Amino acid sequence: MSEHDLTDRQPVTGTHPPTSGVLLFVMCAVLLVGGFYLMALSVEIDSGLLFLVGLGVSSLGFLLPLQITPS
Repeated sequence: MSEHDLTDRQPVTGTHPPTSGVLLFVMCAVLLVGGFYLMALSVEIDSGLLFLVGLGVSSLGFLLPLQITPS
């Protein structure tokens, strides 16, 4: 590569604002922990439906960053 190739590159900018990655992490962490809390609460009150809701919420918190990744 020549020196011209290294110095004339433009910075790579994505379509998301710079803070979207941090906000996505915080939102998914809250969903994940909240789902775990709902699952633990469902064991205490013996509710299968609440356990399934907690499982769905925690799964959403895990799978959301796999589908939505900031560039």
